[in-house]
Amino acid sequence: MVLQGKLIFAALAIYYICHINILYRDRHPDGLTLNK
Repeated sequence: MVLQGKLIFAALAIYYICHINILYRDRHPDGLTLNK
């Protein structure tokens, strides 16, 4: 059960990181992009 909780936490972390990346690129289209 602990492993399942870690997998869910990792999935949420990846989702939020990707979402923040998209918002940042929308706000700063001419800024630096870490992943092209």
